[in-house]
Amino acid sequence: MKTEQQPAPAPGSPTFNSVKEVEGNLKARMDKAISDLQHEMASIRTGRASLGLLDHIRVDYYGTPPR
Repeated sequence: MKTEQQPAPAPGSPTFNSVKEVEGNLKARMDKAISDLQHEMASIRTGRASLGLLDHIRVDYYGTPPR
């Protein structure tokens, strides 16, 4: 009888030992994706102005560089 060998993982891909590790990794990645989407959606312009439009504006005043 022949035994099947598992394919080698792709270089740079994480190796998991349990379903809990996979679930934890996926949850963290999905939470980051949602956070990034919320950040991008906040800057979308619609018919009304919002304070989020000014988040990326930095002003130099009295020679003090913006933070």
